[in-house]
Amino acid sequence: MSSKSSSLRGLAALYIACIAAVSAGVWHTGFRQGLDQIARRGEAGLSLAADRLTAQLQHHAEVAVLTADHPALAALHDGGERAPADALLLDVADKTSALTMHYVDASGRVLAASGPRTPEALGDSAYFRRAMQGACGERDLRRARLVLCRADL
Repeated sequence: MSSKSSSLRGLAALYIACIAAVSAGVWHTGFRQGLDQIARRGEAGLSLAADRLTAQLQHHAEVAVLTADHPALAALHDGGERAPADALLLDVADKTSALTMHYVDASGRVLAASGPRTPEALGDSAYFRRAMQGACGERDLRRARLVLCRADL
């Protein structure tokens, strides 16, 4: 009887081990499929965010190029009045939903602005130097993003 009960115990242990192995396999397969689905969603979300960022930077660059050769801004280099250039930048900022716009010379001096707040020491900043090399330089501020684009390329 002892051999019969030990063989029943062995069969029960084998049965429980098989059930545990099948359960672990099912769990592992479900877990991997869930992770794959989450990874695909993450990749799609990241791709969409990158596309939106690229489109926004392209928009900023286009606005800079389209406004840079306006006569009110060009006159600033010959000693023209700042008020018409400020009004132009305010109008463009309103129409493009930009928080603020600045027209800056190559040394970093602000020649015109859409509002009273102007950044200081632009010429010394890394994002200004990047913008002067032809890329859109960007700096995160607390509530807004400062994007500088060179418009004379």
